[in-house]
Amino acid sequence: MSNTSADHYHFVRLRSTAGWVKENAHKLSKDSYSVVWTDEQTAGYGRQGRTWLSSPNENVAMTICYFSEAVPEGLPIAVVVGVARALNTLGFDCDIKWPNDLQICGKKLGGVLCETFSVDNAICISVSVGLNVNMPQHKLEMLDQPATSLVAESGGEQDLKRFTHVLKNELCLTLTQLHNNGLAPFMESYHKHLMHKQGDGIQFHHHNAIVKGVFEKIDDRGTLHLVVDGVLAQFRSGEIIV
Repeated sequence: MSNTSADHYHFVRLRSTAGWVKENAHKLSKDSYSVVWTDEQTAGYGRQGRTWLSSPNENVAMTICYFSEAVPEGLPIAVVVGVARALNTLGFDCDIKWPNDLQICGKKLGGVLCETFSVDNAICISVSVGLNVNMPQHKLEMLDQPATSLVAESGGEQDLKRFTHVLKNELCLTLTQLHNNGLAPFMESYHKHLMHKQGDGIQFHHHNAIVKGVFEKIDDRGTLHLVVDGVLAQFRSGEIIV
């Protein structure tokens, strides 16, 4: 997509913004972004099939899709940088946990899910973002991992409509820049926010196994370089355990 024009689809309640995109992609414009968001999400999902639910007017549940001849390299990395930039615009600093989770002080704030599928012989690229914005502390404590929200970090309720607007604009710009200029311009920001530093000992989920090693770097293709048993190994996917 070479421009940032977008069609908007807002719902009070959906099972999943990503699911809605899959069901309706054949109806969507192939010449602009389609931005889908909902006030309440009842059956959302993230990476590795994890559920991502959102009570009314508490969190961001958004999917942006567009059509392309090819999937750009480093798509998840560019998108998570775009989300971090939107957060910075609104006064919040965050860390990135490879490949595309957002954290504050070691607690998960949100994440990105990128999916692709074929529609009428074209590639539909679907980018979903879930962020805890106004989720209260007692709900955060019910989640299966340490988590936080913007209201928990700031002590004040956030303007969810404004946040959604800023995020949507930033992500459309990010996707356009990725299409036009590739991944390289995003890597400086990615490394700036990356929570992993060279020499850190980490554990890593890969193909249903836990790999232990020493963090070396993330290269300009978004590949994780990890020293395992004295040997440098490379991983394109997986999940670091914090």
